[in-house]
Amino acid sequence: MIFVTIRTEKGSCRTKGTEKETLPEILGKQGIFLRADCGGNGSCGRCRVRFLRGASYPDRQEQEIFTREELEAGWRLACRTRLKEDCEILIEGGELEAADGTAREEDLEKDIPARPHGIAVDLGTTNIVMQLVDLGDGSVRETYRAANRQGIYGADVISRIKASGEGKKEELKRIAKAGLLEGIRVLTKGHARKVSRISIGANTAMVHLLMGYSCRTLGVHPFLPLNLGPVRMGYQELFGDNRQNAEVWIFPGISAFLGGDLVAGLYALEFEKKEGPVMLADLGTNGELALSFRGKILAASAAAGPAFAGGGIEQGSEALDLIWNLRKQGRMDETGRLKEPYFSEGILLPFGRRYGQRDIRNLQLAKAAIRAGMETLVLEAGIRAGDLEEVYLAGAFGCGTDVQKAAEIGLLPAVCADRIRIAGNSCLSGAVKYLLDPQAAMTAEAVVRASREIPLCASRKFSDLYMEHMGFES
Repeated sequence: MIFVTIRTEKGSCRTKGTEKETLPEILGKQGIFLRADCGGNGSCGRCRVRFLRGASYPDRQEQEIFTREELEAGWRLACRTRLKEDCEILIEGGELEAADGTAREEDLEKDIPARPHGIAVDLGTTNIVMQLVDLGDGSVRETYRAANRQGIYGADVISRIKASGEGKKEELKRIAKAGLLEGIRVLTKGHARKVSRISIGANTAMVHLLMGYSCRTLGVHPFLPLNLGPVRMGYQELFGDNRQNAEVWIFPGISAFLGGDLVAGLYALEFEKKEGPVMLADLGTNGELALSFRGKILAASAAAGPAFAGGGIEQGSEALDLIWNLRKQGRMDETGRLKEPYFSEGILLPFGRRYGQRDIRNLQLAKAAIRAGMETLVLEAGIRAGDLEEVYLAGAFGCGTDVQKAAEIGLLPAVCADRIRIAGNSCLSGAVKYLLDPQAAMTAEAVVRASREIPLCASRKFSDLYMEHMGFES
């Protein structure tokens, strides 16, 4: 047993762990969750802690992130640290808080109007976004954002599915519920404001992890979910908490990799009503694509990984800007290869992070998968990209992307660049709309019935298009 003293600006506490646990896991038991965009592989350099005593020997990743002076001062990456002895750490800017969402006295409001409210949730792989909605006038009163603390078990769903199968299922469920409870606590001012409805949009893996479903068949071919239907239950039943009395509804999914987050977005954009052809590209940690044409919806999932959800850069759209600039400045060729000295040294970013050749290859693979997926759906519908009346971009990447740059590097078809619309967080929009629409559950299930998955892994068209769109167009 190893004892860890944790110091922050708000105070200090003492906890214990074992050599088998990572430092983020030990901190998580105290409700302290450090940002880790890279999913815990040490490449983003964000989970910085300072050891006042008991520091481990720095590994190669830490030696690249920190200067010699910083290492001597005790700075380490939490995700790279395996404790061997009792230690004391300092987390600058950190905050000790209850992981179960316990209200703090200063959060309570003495006079809150007794108006009906609901909470809409986008439970994403990388981030959780929640909004408090006035059910009387339909207005969004407040928004809450936080990192999905399950990131300590990996940046992508496959890593977390694997962790669930290796004995972390209950811990992943606890973290998911704690993250939602904290958002609810903040939005309701310590539960002084009551809510009657909560709607959640999430991908299939996140639903399984939240509900504590077995992921045994979800992560291996033929990728069979335990449940794809809608989930309706009481707040107390889901959270084991009696401070609210609300109905919770979770959007249904289409398949293992086409989840309720996509269905929520299609519902928000009323795809079930569109004759089309129109397309939705929801680009986050997973790329979800849907094409509505003549009352039918063709949908596909294209692996994007963290390339479009951040991947060590603040936003995936910033990675696109960087790639575009590298091409325009002649520092990278059309194959994606950096020229010297950038090939050897990478591009220096904030937080000491270097964006290198491996990062470019990851984005290149994601770009090719998304573009090839879009083209495959177009061919399946028997049309051309130029026939698309509208293309909606949503998700962590879609919210801030420069459409022209995306077309110039080959992510989006240039032929329909003037018809691309930014849809923002379409999953959250669908969750908000659900709270206000008495027919929402029926409509969402109609979206699922109208949808047909096109498995890209078995498509020869996709394979050919994937190779065709691997390069960066000028």
